[in-house]
Amino acid sequence: NLAGEAKHDAILARLREQCIAEMKKHSDLGFLPERLIHARSSDDTPYEMAQDPERNPLGRLLQVQDLAGQMNATKIPELISLLEEKDGALRWWGALGLSALAGENEEARQSLEKALKDPFPEVRVAAAESLLKMGAHPQALEVIRQALRSPHATVRLEAIQVLNRQRLKVLADDLRAAGMKGEGRVEQIVNRMVGYLPEMLEKDTLSPVISSW
Repeated sequence: NLAGEAKHDAILARLREQCIAEMKKHSDLGFLPERLIHARSSDDTPYEMAQDPERNPLGRLLQVQDLAGQMNATKIPELISLLEEKDGALRWWGALGLSALAGENEEARQSLEKALKDPFPEVRVAAAESLLKMGAHPQALEVIRQALRSPHATVRLEAIQVLNRQRLKVLADDLRAAGMKGEGRVEQIVNRMVGYLPEMLEKDTLSPVISSW
C-alpha cells in the first residue's frame, strides 16, 4: 500500500478528487445505511431518491465521513455535535467516528449513552459499539441484543458484526437465535454468520472489553 508515502501525496489527492467528482455526478448512495436507502425510497426508487438532496444529502455526507475517517481526537467535539443532527445518517457517522476515538472522554460517553435511545437502529448499534469499546456497559449490550432480533436484516447484520469485531461471546445464545427466513443477499449473510460465529466466539479467550462481566 503506497498511499501513506509522502511522494505519492499528489497522486492520492488527484484520485480522491476524481472519486468524489464521480460520486457527486452519479448521486452515490454509498454513505447511507442500506436499510435507510430502502426506507427513504419506499414511495419511488433508490435511483430517484438519490437525486433528492433532502433524502440523500451527499455533500454533507461527504464532509462527515471525511471527519469520521480522520480519527483525530481533536475532532471529538465535532463528532459529538453530529449526534444532535436532524438527519439520522449524519448521526450514524458521528457515532461511527467516535467509535475509534472516544476513549475515556466523558462528554463523548454521555452523548453516546443518549444515542442508545436514538430512533434509528443503526445509530443505536454504532453508539453501543463505541460504549462497549470503553468498557462493560449493560445498556449498550442490551441494544445489541435487541438489534439481533430486528425485523431488518441489515440491522441484525450490523449487530453481528459488532459481536465479531469486539469478540463478545456473552451474547452467543442470542446470536444463535438470530437466523432469518428469506433468500435475500443480506439474509443469507446473516444466516451464514449465525452458523459459524458462535462457535468461533466460544473458542476465543475473553475480550478485555468483556472481562469484567
